[in-house]
Amino acid sequence: MSSTTTTTTRPALTSTLRDPTSWRSVITPANKLLLTGIIHCLVPLGVPALRDPLLSLLRTGYVDGLRALAHAPTPVLYAQSNGFWFVVSGVLMGIAGRALQCYVRDVGEATHGVVKIPRSVAWGLLGLGVVGVTSNPVSGFWSLLLQGVWMLNWESRPVTATKRGKAA
Repeated sequence: MSSTTTTTTRPALTSTLRDPTSWRSVITPANKLLLTGIIHCLVPLGVPALRDPLLSLLRTGYVDGLRALAHAPTPVLYAQSNGFWFVVSGVLMGIAGRALQCYVRDVGEATHGVVKIPRSVAWGLLGLGVVGVTSNPVSGFWSLLLQGVWMLNWESRPVTATKRGKAA
């Protein structure tokens, strides 16, 4: 009795990263959004205006701390809430970036061709950036606005063996 199993393997990412002609496969809107989310989660560690209230919130318990904001708003509670939502929005951007990575990978493998970010995602990010820049011009919302514009015009093109200087 013999059983045969078939496994599918993905091409090694390291060969793509080392190939200087394949920089487009590394610099994508999905990776940029994921990186933005990671940076958004790390920024509070270096900014005392976010770090100190956030650590205070974690020490007192974030559920009770955020609940207190609804009953008796104070500047300290507002600062804690600001730090909390700053980190939560970073986590959400990271999740969205990872989902886009999977989308681009899976659609690219299925079609062996050009992959575009769904226009609804690009327009949504662009709209969020416009609203954010309008309400808070000195902020990181400019990054979301620019990423939305980039997503509207971006498309992946597979790097072929001939483009890398190898015979097909």
